[in-house]
Amino acid sequence: MASSIETFEQAKQLDTAALRALLVTDRPEQRVWAMWALALRHQGVPEMIQRTAVEPDPGVRRTLAVMLASHGETDLLVALARHDPALVVRASAMQLVTRLAGSGLIDRAVVLEAAQREPEIRAAILAGIDARAPEFLVAIAMEVLQHGAPELQLDAFEALIRAGAPPAMRRALAWLGAASGPLAVEACRRWARAEAPEAVVRVLTPAPAAMRSVALEALTGASWPVVEPLVADDSALLIRAVAVGFAVPAHLLAHRVLELDGWHVPLIAALVRRLRALRVPSPELVPLLPRLHAYCERQDQRKRAAANEAWHTFEHRRRAALSDGSGSDGTARTSVREELGCDEERWESWTLRFEVDRLSGKRGSDVPPLR
Repeated sequence: MASSIETFEQAKQLDTAALRALLVTDRPEQRVWAMWALALRHQGVPEMIQRTAVEPDPGVRRTLAVMLASHGETDLLVALARHDPALVVRASAMQLVTRLAGSGLIDRAVVLEAAQREPEIRAAILAGIDARAPEFLVAIAMEVLQHGAPELQLDAFEALIRAGAPPAMRRALAWLGAASGPLAVEACRRWARAEAPEAVVRVLTPAPAAMRSVALEALTGASWPVVEPLVADDSALLIRAVAVGFAVPAHLLAHRVLELDGWHVPLIAALVRRLRALRVPSPELVPLLPRLHAYCERQDQRKRAAANEAWHTFEHRRRAALSDGSGSDGTARTSVREELGCDEERWESWTLRFEVDRLSGKRGSDVPPLR
C-alpha cells in the first residue's frame, strides 16, 4: 500500500489506520503526508508524540514541531527547540516557541535564555516577532540591532519594522540612519519586501536626504511615481534617482535643468535620453521647449566665451614657454583642453539642442556631430 502513495492527495484518501501505518514507512515525505492528513482529521496526536523521540529525518522533525505547536504540546516543542541534534530543527522549533511565548502560552524565560545562543537561534527568535509581539520580544530585537553581527542586525531591523510600534520604529529608523551604505540599502530592500515600497516611501519622505538617497537605491524595482516624494525639490536626489535607473519624466528633468541653469552633465545626459525617446512632447513639456532652446543658446555663448578666454590663456602660456625655454607648448595645450571641458559635455550640448529643436518642429540642417 505505502509504495503506491506518491502524493499528498493520495495520502488524504487513506483511512486513519492506513495513515497511522504510513507514519512508520521508510520514505520521509510519506511520513510528512501522513502527519498532515491526520492533523486535518484532528487525529494521530499520540502517534506523533511518540514519533518525536525516534524520527531520524530533520525535515520530518520540523513538521513534527509544527504539529506539536498546533496541538498545544508545548513541552515537547520546547524540548525540540533546546535539544534536537539538528540546528535547523532547533531553529524552526524556536520560531514557533517565540510566537507561543508572545501569546503567553510558553514561559518567556525559554526565549530569553535562547536569545543568548547560536546566531541561527537568535535569527529564529527574530523571525517570530510580528505586530502582536510583547515588549520583551521587541527588547530582544533592539538589543540585537544595537550589538549583533550585520546579518543579525538586518533580521532585527525587519523584526522591529514588523512589530510596528512607535518605539520599535524609532529605534529601527535611528539605526538605519547610522548604518553603512550597503547595510542600509539592504535593510530598505527587506523592508520593501516585507511591506511595500509605498510604506518605505511614506515613512522616509520626511527623513534627511542621506536616508532618502539610500531608499532610492534600494527601491529601484518601484516605479517613479512611487518614489517621487523622496526626491521632492532636491536636485542631488533627482540626479541620484536618474543614476540608479528611475525613468524620471522629461518635463521634471527640464524644470530642474532650467532652475539650476549651469551645465550639469548627469542631468543633461538624462534629459537628452528622455527627449530622444519621445516622438511628440508631452503637454507638460511643450511650454518648456522654448526655454530649453534659450538655455542652449546661453550655454553656447558661455562656452564660446570660455573658449576665447582659454585660447588667449593658451597663447600667453605658449609664448612664455617658448621664450624662456621652461617647457613646451604641449603642456599649455593640455591645460587649455582641461579649461575647455571634455568631449562628453560638448556632445551633450549638441544633442540637447538637436532634440529640443526636433520636438519643437524645427527640423533644420543642424544635426548632432559624430562622436
